[in-house]
Amino acid sequence: MMKFTGFTSRSNFAYYEPYSWSEIFILFPKVLIYSLVISFLISLYFINIERQFIKADKLNQDKLSEKEKKGGNSKRILSHGNYKCRICGFHNDYFPWGEDGEKPNFELCPCCGVQFGKEDVTLDSIRKYRQEWIRKGGSWFIKKNRPENWDINEQMKNIHEDFR
Repeated sequence: MMKFTGFTSRSNFAYYEPYSWSEIFILFPKVLIYSLVISFLISLYFINIERQFIKADKLNQDKLSEKEKKGGNSKRILSHGNYKCRICGFHNDYFPWGEDGEKPNFELCPCCGVQFGKEDVTLDSIRKYRQEWIRKGGSWFIKKNRPENWDINEQMKNIHEDFR
């Protein structure tokens, strides 16, 4: 029967034959079980990390809600769940802020590059992002999606009056 060869740490590089094929087949279930247990523990660790991120995100949302209660221009806008980008007026094939206008999908606008739900949450942030985008020339974020006869002024007419 063929055997694996290797080195041992008991003596200084002494030659020995640790396992035969039959011994490997006997040990395989143990190794498999150990690897599954270790994989399970690692996945639990990463699930715990994900939960911590979710808690931190919820705390940030709660802090934002407290600021909303105080009022001002930083009030969060939760209306007009349509297909158009709040920054540039681009008509998307999906609802950037969900059908109810309250649950952003966190995708990027192919025109201005805004991340829905991050940089277009408040009227102040919308105006700042739009000004910066126009200051940089109003170029397309994903250039291959730009229509041939695209006009920035025509597209910006699509922006809802609440987001101007």
